[in-house]
Amino acid sequence: MCPVHGDKNIDVYCKSKACEKGMCTTCALVSHKEHDICDLGEFCDASKKQINSSLEALKKVSESHTEYKSKLQEQNTKLDKMHEVLMQGIDEHSSKLVVKVKQSSTKLKSLVEDNVAKQKAKREEQIALVDKSEELKAEHVLYCQQALSFARDVEFIEMAKSLENKGKSLMEDLKVLDLQVHDVLLDTDAYENLEKSIGQISIHEADSWKPSYGYPSIQLTQSAVATPMSLHASRFRSL
Repeated sequence: MCPVHGDKNIDVYCKSKACEKGMCTTCALVSHKEHDICDLGEFCDASKKQINSSLEALKKVSESHTEYKSKLQEQNTKLDKMHEVLMQGIDEHSSKLVVKVKQSSTKLKSLVEDNVAKQKAKREEQIALVDKSEELKAEHVLYCQQALSFARDVEFIEMAKSLENKGKSLMEDLKVLDLQVHDVLLDTDAYENLEKSIGQISIHEADSWKPSYGYPSIQLTQSAVATPMSLHASRFRSL
């Protein structure tokens, strides 16, 4: 009921900005003559229609956001899978590279050991010959000293020629070889190239992110191949 005219129903609405309220027809005729007056029911129906339209728009926005969220979650799932595949690929390629480097290292070490062993074996052989020669010389010296000290003149004269020849033989027995160490050098260029190649291994995005929620696939690229390592020697040969 109208608070001013208690016996009147509120059945009209003043749309003027200064008012914007419901009232009875008497109030509208007396106090709101120049104002924009309309039927309260019609104004209420129009307002309800506007609110319903807003609710429908909000519903569409919510559905759009739900779809957007779903797409983002789907992309996150794909990103997780991509992460797993890339990590596995990196581990596999790295493991293969490590294996090849170890194999190359083992081969190079074997070549070094063989070369050094051959050179040392020749020298050990010469050392053994020197030791044997010195042993024979010592025995001959002892024998000569005993002959000089204890042999009778007749006996000494009989053995003197033999002792002299034996001494000459011992002096000429060992042929001293002028052995030279053959330096073995490591070709480090291959190592340096490999280090550079490893530093150039990278990832790149095949496509950019797009508003249509396109999924960018990322591929692993290897810009260089490991260069095989080798060993070379100046005058590399068996002694």
